[in-house]
Formats: sequence, structure tokens, C-alpha cells
Amino acid sequence: MNDERLELHAGGSPIVSPSTIAEDVVRAVLRRWPIVLAAAVATMLLAWLLASLQPKRYRASSIAAVVPMVDRLETTDVLRGVDMLDRRVVIATVAALASAPDTQRRAIAGAPGSYDIEASVVPNTSLFNVDVEGTDPKRVAQIANRVPVLLSADTQAMYKLYRVNLVSAAIAPSAPALPRVSRAAIAGLAVGILLGIAAAYLIDRVAATNRGRAPAEPRLT
Repeated sequence: MNDERLELHAGGSPIVSPSTIAEDVVRAVLRRWPIVLAAAVATMLLAWLLASLQPKRYRASSIAAVVPMVDRLETTDVLRGVDMLDRRVVIATVAALASAPDTQRRAIAGAPGSYDIEASVVPNTSLFNVDVEGTDPKRVAQIANRVPVLLSADTQAMYKLYRVNLVSAAIAPSAPALPRVSRAAIAGLAVGILLGIAAAYLIDRVAATNRGRAPAEPRLT
């Protein structure tokens, strides 16, 4: 006797209850759990392997500050410079220069490999972060520390009132930032479980049909 329940549309056409489908899936998983397990393990290992084969990328960050050149300016110029800094326009402009092609070319200075430089302003401060990502852990730190020096020269040439000071130097990372192998393995495990459940359910339905039963055939209650 089929234990599936039936609901009726307003027009009288039958549909299988969602709760019945859920029960069928649970029964299929319990009967064919080795399939679910095999799919989960295989997909997790595949994701781990593919992630491990990706080239390693390292990330280093330094912190710099835009400050008035108080040792070279008169008091009125210092006050004017502080007022302009409060408007954050100068800080945002200097941070944007870090991503300029000319700045990146000078900072990388022909270093082998691929490197990306980005800068972001720390809200409500005169600080900004310089983030460098690349293939060599030592060079990413060197580049992150070189960028504020280059920006300081550019800032003095543009504004005459400011320079950039390196507040916190970057250090060479001990582990790659990419690829995230563990995250890829977890995602592969989740996908594998879903694929395994779908496979177990389909195989269970096919097996039931081959035994002469109609597993999807509802019964009126």
C-alpha cells in the first residue's frame, strides 16, 4: 500500500503533498546512505584538489597617514592644512593614487610575478590602508611599505602642504591568502551532499518502478 498522501487543487486535479516528497527523500537517504557519503567525499576531495592546484597568492598590508608638514610651514598654513584634512578630500585623493598605473609601476619596479595594489581610507581618520596581493610573500610586504614613500613624494608635489608617513609597516605573510583550500573543501562537501541526496532519491524511485510499484503515484485519502 502506498503511503503517499494527496492534496487537491481547487479544480480537483491531484498533487503530491510536499511532506510526502520529503518523507520519500528521507527514506531514500536512509536506504542508500553510502551513495550520499560517496558523493560527498568525492566532491569534497575534488574541490580540495582543484583549490590546491591554484597558484598561491600572498597579501600584506601597511598603514599610512596623510599629515601636514608642520616643520616647513607657517602657522597659518598648518591650520589651513588641518582644515583641509578634516574634509577628507586630500586623504581620499592620496589613497586613490595608490591604484594609479604609474604608482603601481614604480612600486612593483619590475618585480617578477603578478601584484595588485589597493588602498582604502580608514573612516573619520587621516589614515589609509595599503593592501598588496601577489605571488611572493616578501615582495608583497616590500611593495606595501614602498607605496607610502612614493605617495609622500607625489603628495608634496601636488599640495605642498602634506606628506605621507608610514604608520605601521607591512610584514611578510607566513601563509597564502589564496587559494582558500579549507573553504573550497567545505563548499565541495555541501555540494556533494546535495548531489548525493538527489542521486539516492532518483535511484530509489527507479528501483521502485522496476519492482513493479509506482512510487510517485498518489492515493486519495
